[in-house]
Amino acid sequence: TQREYYANPKLHYAQGWAFAHFIYYGKKKKYRKKIYELMSLLLSGAEREEAMDTIFYDVDWGTLEAEFKSYVKKLKPMRLNSTYWFGD
Repeated sequence: TQREYYANPKLHYAQGWAFAHFIYYGKKKKYRKKIYELMSLLLSGAEREEAMDTIFYDVDWGTLEAEFKSYVKKLKPMRLNSTYWFGD
């Protein structure tokens, strides 16, 4: 919920980006097509819950969560320097 998110926004922001990264790049990209389908429905005016139910009807959420946790555990931190950010 929004209340839960704002109770610890830094943590939930990071989790959200990790999940987005997983959906797009993880598990041999098996969920990537669903994101495009979801965005298409939302852009055509569908309500968020309706769109989620339509696109993710066949997803086993327990499996997805396990795959996500496994994916996150394998991520390696990136060291970013000023050249990366500023092109110096």
